[in-house]
Amino acid sequence: MIDLRRSRTRSAVVRELFGSPDTEIHVRALARVTNEAVANVHRELRRLESEGWVTTRRSGNRVLYRVDTENPLYPAVSRLVDETVGAAALLREALAGMRGISLALLLASTAGPAGRELPLLIVGQFGAAEVTAALAPVGAMVHCQIHPLLFDRDGLLGRLRQRDERTVRLLEAPHTVLIGDEKAVRTLLAAARG
Repeated sequence: MIDLRRSRTRSAVVRELFGSPDTEIHVRALARVTNEAVANVHRELRRLESEGWVTTRRSGNRVLYRVDTENPLYPAVSRLVDETVGAAALLREALAGMRGISLALLLASTAGPAGRELPLLIVGQFGAAEVTAALAPVGAMVHCQIHPLLFDRDGLLGRLRQRDERTVRLLEAPHTVLIGDEKAVRTLLAAARG
């Protein structure tokens, strides 16, 4: 397994590599996007390569790195990375200090290859501007657009009781719970089934 407690640089490098598993990147570009020193990034990449998590390919005088998606443990480690240092962990941390949120779900992304989008379903009593401001730094950090779908609890329950298909599909979609729990999701879905 990847030891994510090893260093801040390792966490940043792993977050970038696992966040874009189909992307090859050279050391200087990775140092630039992670805001870490080139020497530290290079050292972590060599360690990850020796541990079997990163593959390399030469392109001219550059060495390009990418996460090894063929590693049999890749799916499990990818989920672990997302929960501990990836988008889910960063979003959870950004929303944790906000009052009034009773449920927050990171929904499976539907964005095409041109760019990543992270859709969130957020339920509670809060200011939309406050939520947007809290999420903006995370979007910059994980290089994607965060698209929050904001509901107050009564409004969401009203839509579910009217069996609004779009709203029901949002709750049934694959997701990661950021705030709240699966029991709250099941309770809301039960309201839709009447």
